[in-house]
Amino acid sequence: MQAPIAHVHIAELRLAAYGPVSPDPIQGTSWLLGHARDQGGPVLLHLSPRGALESVRVPFEPEAAVVSGDHIRLLRPFTSAGPAVWMAIDVSMPDAPKLGAVEPLPDLGPRESVEAFAAGERYAMIVSRPLEPRDAPLRASRFRVSTGRREAEHPLGSADRIADAWCSELGCALIVAVEGGKVLARSFPAGGGVVEHPIAEGGAYSVVLVPTAAGGLAVWHDSERGLSARPIDALGVPTGAVFHIAIPGNPSVRGLVPIRGGDGADNGALVIRSSAGTSSTWFITSIDPSSRSLGPRRPLPLLGELFLSTVATPAGQLFVGSTSDVSVSDGQYTFHSWTASVSAAFDAPGAPDAPGAPGVPGVPGVPGVPIVPIMPVRLVATAGEGMGGIHGLPMVRGAWAAAVLIPSGEVYPFETTKVPLRAPCGD
Repeated sequence: MQAPIAHVHIAELRLAAYGPVSPDPIQGTSWLLGHARDQGGPVLLHLSPRGALESVRVPFEPEAAVVSGDHIRLLRPFTSAGPAVWMAIDVSMPDAPKLGAVEPLPDLGPRESVEAFAAGERYAMIVSRPLEPRDAPLRASRFRVSTGRREAEHPLGSADRIADAWCSELGCALIVAVEGGKVLARSFPAGGGVVEHPIAEGGAYSVVLVPTAAGGLAVWHDSERGLSARPIDALGVPTGAVFHIAIPGNPSVRGLVPIRGGDGADNGALVIRSSAGTSSTWFITSIDPSSRSLGPRRPLPLLGELFLSTVATPAGQLFVGSTSDVSVSDGQYTFHSWTASVSAAFDAPGAPDAPGAPGVPGVPGVPGVPIVPIMPVRLVATAGEGMGGIHGLPMVRGAWAAAVLIPSGEVYPFETTKVPLRAPCGD
């Protein structure tokens, strides 16, 4: 089933030269945005039918990129390269992408930086901030895609954080984490205007959106009660009250990552990083809005990483975890050193005759087929002097799967590397 909320906010894009343009595969293929030295500029990357890394040159350096159906929309605000522009790329045929025209955004001004971006076929949402002063408030605006004109806008606080953003034929919406632990939804309906909806009154942290068949669940770590959630519809309007979810053992919640099926299908699941004492673990579960409880839990067998990226494949979910850390030694001389590790694991359906372990949930709609976690593999573990790190991002195409390892800072001689993780039988 296609979820009415399409998750398109690309949180990692601004953190590295590469970012997950496609959190969900498009026609079974995931895409990354990068910069190719041999092509002298920005490119979209994907896997070929044989699992090789392929690139598509794009005409400008985007600061934001989002999925819009079977298109990827790139945006560049007003920079020294020229006025604000955007364009759409049709990637419905991965090996023959069609680049649309570069079109102006006349209402995105010369001193606005882009903080968040979402796009549908008719509407787009841009959250911008004036370059000066630094504490200037944010501005959320709904644009019409066909004209590039701003049609509705609403001021946000300077410290507000966009937890998620999406657009559809109904309009656009934002989930906003406000200073003090409040959570708000702001709807920009197609008929005009802006409507604010309180989601949580306070004490909410690590807010994420988990898509469901009816819309979504805003889920957050409650500073007093563990995990809390509230159902919303396709424009962010609450459809029920806040409910609190007990986690056995009452561990501290350190991170939340929604899990989505392929091509935007929802499965209502998420991964939770919890800690008890000095140990920290990831586990996979789901939230049942009707019973207001967690479904069966099972551990995600990563190797201690703190940050997680995930993407759906036809045979299960691929997870890539990363940890980078910089240490400072203050003696007679200040000395920096870094460590980094990346691992990957699949969470995949087992064979039809595989014995199911007690308490292990089955594949939905396939009786007798348990979900079998595949043991993790360490992709890199290294260290060096200076300030640097490495993080990994997943890539899939059909039965092919890989991870792209991306260095940052003073990491030499390591270069961006694709690590194959899975190939079809016979290849």
